[in-house]
Amino acid sequence: MPEGGRRQSLKAARISPGSGRAEMLRARRVGRIASALRRGLSSGNESGDFTGAEFKFLKPLDARHSDGWDILNNPLWNKGTAFSRSERDALGLRGLLPHHMWTITEQVESFMGRLSEIDDKPLMQNLMLQDLQSRNETLFHRVLVEHIEKTAPLVYTPTVGVACQQFSNRYQRPRGMFFTPDDAGHMGVMMHNWPRESCQ
Repeated sequence: MPEGGRRQSLKAARISPGSGRAEMLRARRVGRIASALRRGLSSGNESGDFTGAEFKFLKPLDARHSDGWDILNNPLWNKGTAFSRSERDALGLRGLLPHHMWTITEQVESFMGRLSEIDDKPLMQNLMLQDLQSRNETLFHRVLVEHIEKTAPLVYTPTVGVACQQFSNRYQRPRGMFFTPDDAGHMGVMMHNWPRESCQ
């Protein structure tokens, strides 16, 4: 897309007073990406070589300044029905979760019960654990710690080998970053797209 087209996209993404917070955040993100693309074009070439492009990592989620929906959709912060009443009020979660609260121990027991229903399908169990990790890392790590003998073979050898072979067919949700030879020259923009403060 030519630089003028990117400027048009940026103008289209600008918001008017009274727009929702989510729209405002999306517009800001589009603006940051457009800025990175312009910097890349000014320092690169027409084929999209962004070698000299500058970028700035975004700050991680701050629960004090995030709405409840953001928290529930961030696996590092989400703990599902384990949020207490006071946490639900403080973080804007009231009405976004079932009323009944489950302790982390009850959540572990419930998950392990469902996992045991498919004991004869280790690949499906691996996918269940991947899904849990992408939704609720607090619960995921508690499950691993409390049931390491049962879960270790599901997230490591031998099951993980089969899961890796079938990754493309069973892809569920983005996690981490994906770099291929086709991305050569686009690293600046790709790193700008990473939503956290650091990348290892």
